[in-house]
Formats: sequence, structure tokens, C-alpha cells
Amino acid sequence: MPAFLLAVPLLLSADPVSSDWPSAVAAIRAIDQHGRGHAEAARAWPRLAALPAERLEDLLAAFDGANPLAANWLRAAGETIIERDGLHKAPRQVLLDWVLDRKHDARGRQWAYELLLQIDSRAAEQLGPRLLDDPSAELRRDAVQGLIDKADALDRAGGDRPAIVGAYRQALKHAVDRDQVRAIADSLRRRGESVDLPRHFGLLQQWHLVGPFDNTAGKGFAAEYPPERALDLDAEYAGKHGPVRWLAHQTKGDEAAIDFNERLGEEKAVVAYAFARFSSPGKGEAELRFSSSNAVKVWLNGRQVAAFEIYHAGSQFDQYVARVELAEGANELLVKVCQNEQTQSWARAWKLQLRVCDRAGAGIARQEPVAPRSQPGESR
Repeated sequence: MPAFLLAVPLLLSADPVSSDWPSAVAAIRAIDQHGRGHAEAARAWPRLAALPAERLEDLLAAFDGANPLAANWLRAAGETIIERDGLHKAPRQVLLDWVLDRKHDARGRQWAYELLLQIDSRAAEQLGPRLLDDPSAELRRDAVQGLIDKADALDRAGGDRPAIVGAYRQALKHAVDRDQVRAIADSLRRRGESVDLPRHFGLLQQWHLVGPFDNTAGKGFAAEYPPERALDLDAEYAGKHGPVRWLAHQTKGDEAAIDFNERLGEEKAVVAYAFARFSSPGKGEAELRFSSSNAVKVWLNGRQVAAFEIYHAGSQFDQYVARVELAEGANELLVKVCQNEQTQSWARAWKLQLRVCDRAGAGIARQEPVAPRSQPGESR
């Protein structure tokens, strides 16, 4: 039996729905992002949708380990069940237990939470304190919004300033969604409070940069320049136009983005490297979330963890995500950022923004300031 079916209850009932349940789940879970298995899933789906509402726990169990496309099919079956049998047939205690059990898939837990809200409008307020540090950003969002609403209400009621600031600080502590974080930061800053958004998000601010190297005709992305072979911050390399050395760099502002044009000089068909050290409070799973309008490769502790040869297709926050394993304490990060030869005004950007966070998006990286280093030709 495939391992993923071990999570599916094998019921002993003789009714057709029960006896055929494992094969229907297997067919749904076998569909992939390329559409393979679609016909088999379409035939199996009615058997899932025939499940009575009292057995929603079986459907929720099928979410565990399912891919995103399969999860969509499972949820559609669940919505059909609720529409047919009525929300009153949904087992409230099962839904509550599922939401609070963090071992289960976040998508199944989110759907169970949404059903609970339909059953009881007070569920969000009751569950809020227990979801503030949830590993699911979606489940955490409503809990954080509850804190924001309380802070706003305290402000409207003319509460004292320390209480209002404290309420917003509590909301900020748990917020991970960028829009919520910025709204809280704005509220605090209007009251004269300082907010370190780069630190909150885990954005790296202390870097060493070196370049430019050659990227004529895009050859630089595959080329192995010296920083990829051995890292030596005191080394001098043969760059595109002559010797280049590592330069210390600290980012500016809330975005904490490196602007290579500003630091290394604006030109085309070039490669730069950015190196950073940061500390992690513990060993374990994390995410590198980064954005750039340019082609990028990323190494963590000497191992390549991401590569995107894409130019000028946008640079939204958390554009790329690489799941990684951090070492406890010191970690080292090397990023290669390639600028191509496009001359349009919108192709000018040569930037990098990168943060280290947990799966929910809470920043976890900590850095110490780097020692300054002069550019070639400058007095030292």
C-alpha cells in the first residue's frame, strides 16, 4: 500500500462509499501539476463528494501530504458535501481539533477554520490567542487582525498612549503578512515610535559585494567565477574591466535592497556577487525569500539552493522561495546576481532583496555590522 494511504482511515463499513474511499483518495492525490491523472481524478471525485458531512474528518485526513492541485479537488468535494448536507451536519468538535493540531496540513486546517467561522462567528475570537504563533500564515492572519482591531478600538476610545502602543507592539510581534506589518508600523510611527522592519522580516542588511564580472551574451550565469570556487573576502579577482575586490555594504531603508548600480556602477552584461553571514537561533527548516529583476543563483553554507535565470520579470516581495536547513549559529550565504544587455528604461534595475524566515514568514536571521572596506583606488 502506498505510504500516503496510511493517513486515510480504512473503515470496516460495508457501504460503497466506505469501501471505495481509499481508491478514490489515491486517484485524487495522484493528479499532478501537468494534468497527468486528471481523467482518473474526475472519475473518482464523485465518490469523495458522496461522503456524508458527519465524516468530514476522513476528507480532512486526505489533505495531509496532498499536493496543491489535489488539495483543491479535496476542498471542492468538501464544499459539495456541505452544500448538500448542510453546515449543521459538520462535526464541530472535529473541526476545532483539526484546526488546533499543527501536525496536519495547513490547507486542511484552514478549510476547517473557515467552516468553524460559518458555524460560530465567535470562533475567531476564541481561537485567536492559540493561533498567534501558528506555523500557517493564513491561520495566523485572523488572530493578528484581532489584535489590530483591539488596538484600533483602544485608540478610538481615547486610551492612554502606552496602552495603545503596547497593543500595537503585541500585534506586530506576531504579524507576518506584509500588509498587516506595514499597517501596524504606520500606526506606531504616527505615534513617534521606531520600527525596524528589516529586522522584523529577517531582511539581510550587512553584505560584502564584488564585481563586475562578464555576462556578455548571458554567459556569466553558467560561468564559475572565483567567488563560487572559494570564498576569500581579502582576495582580488580579475573582473570584467580589471581587478575587483570585496566591498562592505549596508542596505538602506525599510526595503533593505542592494542596488548594485549604486554601489558598483551602472552598466550592462555584468555579474556581481553578494556575500552575507547571519546567525540562526537554532538548527532546522527555514526559508530564503528573495526578489530581484535579474538572474540569480544562491548558495547556503556552500551548497547551491536556488537558481533562476530570469531577467526583468518583476521583483515583488518574496518573489522566490527556497526551503533550506539552517545550521545553529553562524550561516553563510552567497548570491550571484546577473544583469543582461537590455537597454530599455524598465530593464535598468540591478538589485537584490533577501530575507531569512520560518515557514510562516517570521524573520529569524540576525546579523552583526561588517567592517568597512574601501573601493579600489580609495584611501584605506
